[in-house]
Amino acid sequence: MENNLFRVENLSTSFFTHLGEVQAVRDIGFSIGKEEVLGIVGESGSGKSVTALSCMRLIQSPGKITGGSVWFRNEDLLKKSNRQMRDIRGNRIAMIFQNPMTSLNAVLKIGEQIAEPLMEHKKLSRKEAMKKAVGLLEKVQIPDASRRIHSYPHEFSGGMRQRAMIAMALSCDPDLIIADEPTTAIDVTIQSQVLDLMRELKKEFSSSLLLITHDLGVIAEICSRVVVMYGSMIMEEASVEDLFYKAAHPYTLGLLKSIPRPGRQANERLNPIAGTPPVQLNPSPGCPFAPRCEFAMKICRTGTPGFTTLGDGHRSACWLLHENAPANPLRKGE
Repeated sequence: MENNLFRVENLSTSFFTHLGEVQAVRDIGFSIGKEEVLGIVGESGSGKSVTALSCMRLIQSPGKITGGSVWFRNEDLLKKSNRQMRDIRGNRIAMIFQNPMTSLNAVLKIGEQIAEPLMEHKKLSRKEAMKKAVGLLEKVQIPDASRRIHSYPHEFSGGMRQRAMIAMALSCDPDLIIADEPTTAIDVTIQSQVLDLMRELKKEFSSSLLLITHDLGVIAEICSRVVVMYGSMIMEEASVEDLFYKAAHPYTLGLLKSIPRPGRQANERLNPIAGTPPVQLNPSPGCPFAPRCEFAMKICRTGTPGFTTLGDGHRSACWLLHENAPANPLRKGE
């Protein structure tokens, strides 16, 4: 993609514990175009949030980025100094963290927290920054914004705190917003409102969006492309349409089968994926999904599959797709 704004190449991140090396992200790569929405989906523990934190250079000890590069406007963020990264974070790249209650400073008023990046990066006076903070709260549909900027986070509901986080992320008009589980811990009605708001504001501010979630419904609603992660690796990457109608990896198909769908019979049971996600402490060779995959072959447990290209922007890492593999049971009857 020629208009790539953001590109991750061969990124690996590990946590070095007293028990050994936990390989939280293993050799992953993806790109985001200008004004594009890319989703990263997968079960808890698959490496989604660590990927986002690695991209923002926010990994703390005992964690360490062990390889790869993160390109933003043709500059490798992994080679930037800490001072240079502070100029980028919250300014050119903003992040909406997973839990707004713990991400917001409990002892600072909402307006002060939104105004801070404006004073730091845009060099606005406190009065100018607070005025803009009111406007941002109005944009994210917080009622009586001029009064609510003087509220503390605990005085906001969960949905309002999430809106305040979005306002803070948009304050400096960033090129890229990374949203880590932005709809977690809020009810379905508010979740829909937050997604609609993010879609509208992304368009208004012409920002790109990296959305991290475990909810395929959220992916379907707002994303154009999606990366499926499992066991700290990418299993599949496709357009949203191809993911839902032409999924090629057993893990992706397992995710799709485990979600409720309109038209299901009341007594029809969901089809969960058997087993539990792997622990990435000194992981075994081979495909990380092999222990839970009903189609696993011997090679799946001993060799890591490479990506097979299935179409424009669609790739999947599965031995069943190899040219020398036996008849693919996932495509039986097609």
